[in-house]
Amino acid sequence: MLFILLFITSELNVFSQTWTYNKLLPDSNTDAKVPKLLKNCVYIPSQKVQVNSFEGFDSLSFYLPKNRKVDGFYISKYEVSNAEYKEFIQYVKDSIARELVGYIKQDIYGHYRVDFKRKVDFESPNTKEKLDAMFLSPDKRIFGRKEYDVSKFCYALTIGDSIFSVPIYPDTLCWMHNIYGSTELAIHYLKDNRFSNYPVVGINYWQSLAYCDWKTRKINAAAEDIYFINLPTAAEWETAAGSDIYKNSNINKYPFLKSEMPGLRELTPAYNCFSISDEYGFTIRQAGFDGFYYTAPVDSYKPEISGVYNIRGNVAEWTLDTAMVLFNSEINKRAKFLQEMIQRNDTFNIQQENTFLKLYRPSDVFFRLSADTLGLKGSMIVKGGSWNDSPFYLQRGVNQFYRPETQSSTIGFRYVVHRMKQEKIP
Repeated sequence: MLFILLFITSELNVFSQTWTYNKLLPDSNTDAKVPKLLKNCVYIPSQKVQVNSFEGFDSLSFYLPKNRKVDGFYISKYEVSNAEYKEFIQYVKDSIARELVGYIKQDIYGHYRVDFKRKVDFESPNTKEKLDAMFLSPDKRIFGRKEYDVSKFCYALTIGDSIFSVPIYPDTLCWMHNIYGSTELAIHYLKDNRFSNYPVVGINYWQSLAYCDWKTRKINAAAEDIYFINLPTAAEWETAAGSDIYKNSNINKYPFLKSEMPGLRELTPAYNCFSISDEYGFTIRQAGFDGFYYTAPVDSYKPEISGVYNIRGNVAEWTLDTAMVLFNSEINKRAKFLQEMIQRNDTFNIQQENTFLKLYRPSDVFFRLSADTLGLKGSMIVKGGSWNDSPFYLQRGVNQFYRPETQSSTIGFRYVVHRMKQEKIP
């Protein structure tokens, strides 16, 4: 299984340089500096933003609003589409094929890399024999069809000092796991060109990181500057999502779904979400009122003020942050309060706060549960809501929590881009 880990060391490698984070250039200089490969990105300037602010609640809304300073960054206008992700799959497949036939070369640094200048002749008898490892074994083939074993399409993702072999093929059967159970989408959604411009789904957290790593290498192979591509933090995501409050839209409980025309039922199909109910629980818009019962093309509807499309609804989006970021923040606040109480010798409240800290509880008095009890330890923050979520989850301050290995028809991702400065190696 050597080919699983070797193929990423291709000619896209840019790690012969030392990277350090650099503040982005002033806003007036950013647009001119974006390479053509990042033409589908918009620049979000540095700003202060209040995060975790929302109306209503669910069983996990334990977090409190707070102010954050967010440095400027680029973010993709669109969610990553099937067409874009299939380009990544093709790269992995081509890399494995070249390694199996021995198209490996050594660079000036002594690193072994896949040689993409040499083409693989898939019709050659000798080549076919070497490539058999990429296909399903005869006992696993359906009606004898020779098909790729996509479980072997793995990407070597480096995080810190560790290397992870990440299977990168989406779970196409995720469409069978929702309440509708669409066999047609399970078969056609990823492969059929009709869905090329739809958001890729069935992608877990690690697969989205692997895509960002590959995208980083690809961009830097063609760019004059050095860029680092990753998932957005929750704060970056909220900054790009913009405000929840629109002009003259205070009639409905979810103002960002309102048009500027008065009247409870004058809802604009501005986002792809599930059915909408009024304050009394009556359905005022059925699922599909926005034009789609499932996902919509990534460029559907009008963009936000920031220029990004479908950051609310369509598919919820992975962020870089873990749920424990929120828990740790709340615990640190309570620890500070406890220290102040000790200084005041407030015996009763000290006892209460000690109990709180031992149980590792969130701040909301209605949900005095631990992160382990809530099942959130090790979970990631997912934001934006999806085609299968109520408008509550489309609010920018609301967080959903999923295990990093989750592959769902309601979760996709988009990426952010940070400019780096390149330090010369003596």
